[in-house]
Amino acid sequence: IDAEVSELSGGSFEACAREMLAIYPGAGAGYGVATPELMAFCAETARQSGVLLDHTYSGKALYYFAQAARAQPERFRGKHILFWHTGGAPAPQKRNAYLPVSPRI
Repeated sequence: IDAEVSELSGGSFEACAREMLAIYPGAGAGYGVATPELMAFCAETARQSGVLLDHTYSGKALYYFAQAARAQPERFRGKHILFWHTGGAPAPQKRNAYLPVSPRI
């Protein structure tokens, strides 16, 4: 990756990929298993931002990143952070657990 970034930047980019990339553990209770805390986090994110997070991939990833950021705020303060939301929507059986209910017109 370092060589490709350097080549694409015309050799002016000196940082290495390890300086730009961080991986945080976040398997939780397992694939497709959502804790009440994770579901509450996804619900609050949807209510505050309108961004829908599934409980298997994006929601779990953001939940565990947010935990890391809260635990070590000095590590992230003043930094540019990119969270790559890969899409996905809540599974129908989980959807009603955290989406706000709109009245029918």
